[in-house]
Amino acid sequence: MADDTGNAEIQVGARDGVAVVTLTRPSLSASVKKALRGALADVAADETVRAVVLTGTGNAFCVGQDLAEHAVALETDPGMAFVTLDEDYDRIVTALATMPKPVVAAINGTCVGAGLGFALACDVRIAAESGASARPSPGSA
Repeated sequence: MADDTGNAEIQVGARDGVAVVTLTRPSLSASVKKALRGALADVAADETVRAVVLTGTGNAFCVGQDLAEHAVALETDPGMAFVTLDEDYDRIVTALATMPKPVVAAINGTCVGAGLGFALACDVRIAAESGASARPSPGSA
């Protein structure tokens, strides 16, 4: 596997047997989901990769579906707007959960919607302390 490959949506780097798959934008557009499916298939098949880390950039791991894109899909063809569940989300979660090597979700910030589903499909989840700072303190309302 090349040390650093990818496109605008997904970056993949490998070093010492660990592949890092990085979501470079927080929301999941059709192109991000397609790129993520491809990246996961590539690292699963790569015999030099012994472990995989899935992470995001900035202060978000993944906030889920790109809602603006989904709204357009609903307006354009409501019957096809939810095809992404089978075509993308099910395939991505299955790829993570059945990966033939350990997958770690390195949660660097906001993790909701489908992003939470992706994190839960990983074998291990590690959250940055900065992502936990948004939690209310005990006893606060």
